[in-house]
Amino acid sequence: MATKNQQINQFEISGKAIHVGQPESYVGKNNVTKITRKLVMEVFCGNYADEVEFFFNQSNMNNLLQIKDGDWVTISFCLKGTKSLKDGKARWYPKLEGLTCIKG
Repeated sequence: MATKNQQINQFEISGKAIHVGQPESYVGKNNVTKITRKLVMEVFCGNYADEVEFFFNQSNMNNLLQIKDGDWVTISFCLKGTKSLKDGKARWYPKLEGLTCIKG
């Protein structure tokens, strides 16, 4: 349990995997090549379905090896984000980083 000045940034959600992507590489900060893999999950908010994208980094993407489109999964994830400045205006881009993915 978090105390008054402590934050816990780990969440869990279950839903249907509707797309399990292949590993993709990109060049990040300091010209370091990184590999990620995406999983898109159908989740419900009330009566409405949404499609939410999670990314799994190199150390966690092996969690997706046994996952196929249509599987019911439970994902634990943390919130990440980046800030971009353009023409003096700030814009934030949230990301959902997958930590674990369990089938069933």
